[in-house]
Amino acid sequence: MMTDTMNMIKKIFSFATAMMLALIAVCIPSSNASEELNVEASINEMAELINDARKANGLNEVYVLPYLNEVAEIRAIETAIDYNHIRRDGFNFASAIDTSVVDFKFAAENISAGSETAEETFAVWQSDENSIAKIMNENATHIGVGVVYDEESEYGYYWQTTIIATEQHFADEYIPGTSEETSLTEGDITGDGIVDTYDYIALAGYITKTSRGISVNFTQEQLKKADCFSDGMITEADAKIMAGFLLGEYTSLPFVF
Repeated sequence: MMTDTMNMIKKIFSFATAMMLALIAVCIPSSNASEELNVEASINEMAELINDARKANGLNEVYVLPYLNEVAEIRAIETAIDYNHIRRDGFNFASAIDTSVVDFKFAAENISAGSETAEETFAVWQSDENSIAKIMNENATHIGVGVVYDEESEYGYYWQTTIIATEQHFADEYIPGTSEETSLTEGDITGDGIVDTYDYIALAGYITKTSRGISVNFTQEQLKKADCFSDGMITEADAKIMAGFLLGEYTSLPFVF
């Protein structure tokens, strides 16, 4: 019972931290450069560069895991504040991974700042012996990629790749550019290809505003994706289901009862 309680506390803390960092990201001032940054395309381009390099060296391709993309985004935001492998709470980067969601055997990260594109960033890592060694780890199975832009920061662009080895398999893992690629449509309210805290914030905002009689311009497609409880209505039940999905309690959306 105590173990279950501690695991739930860890999940709630991890989710709350992700939400706070997501709100920080939303508040980062934008510019033309940041508006043009296509996060989903950048993630897939970086993953393809990594897999091309691994294949060229006789290694297996690694899967992109949307949950690890969220972790990588959190770490990219953190490095924009403090460019370091150690987090501001004193723990290392791996503490950003909720082990109740992903049980990894090893984890590594690469960080980079200042390069606008995935290709430029990968070239930086490729030229660094320590960074490329992490990418070429023969035991690696999954990665997550994060990129953020902060015009008020020292370097502007911040990239992070989380690299892990795990024996787990995930319904939403994919390899970009192959038939195994999966689009997470259900729950993806923001339309960026992943279900994350931004979608939860959008859903919670919709529910709060509509309950107060405030009109929200959701498209029919967004309304369909927001129906996480699969009951034809958008209510607090949908927010609870999405929160459970983000906490790893559900493996897919929508919830079918």
